[in-house]
Amino acid sequence: GRGVLRLLVRHEDRHVWRLHLEAGDYEAALSYCSDLSQRDRVLTAQADHEFERGAFELAALKYAKTRRSFEAVALRFLRAEQRAALQTFLLHKLDAIDERDTPQLTMICTWLCEMYLHAIDAARGAGAEGEASVAREFRTFLTDRQKHLNRGTT
Repeated sequence: GRGVLRLLVRHEDRHVWRLHLEAGDYEAALSYCSDLSQRDRVLTAQADHEFERGAFELAALKYAKTRRSFEAVALRFLRAEQRAALQTFLLHKLDAIDERDTPQLTMICTWLCEMYLHAIDAARGAGAEGEASVAREFRTFLTDRQKHLNRGTT
């Protein structure tokens, strides 16, 4: 005889994020992510895409939210000679690092000090207003991050 089959669908959308990722629709992919691993894969793919198309600042913001190796991302920006994007990445990465990871925080803050000093020196030729703006930004950074700086080194 003929029977009636009952079909029960569960977790139908569990791979939808991957389909959106493959289509390059990163925002939709993020909205379907159910765990941090999936979210990290989407953000990393988006950061790689932005980097490849030359949107370095946007790539820096996306990379700062990923678990990709800090060193690998920093080297990528250095090789591309994108100091401003590297600085953006470092500043935003600071917010994602656990406060207990003092060596990492100190290293990044020290590197950022060097970058600010370089930017101030470069702004000297551009005019007093540019130099003053960078100096104000640097002063704010020093105030906000002084607990992560080694006084002798800095």
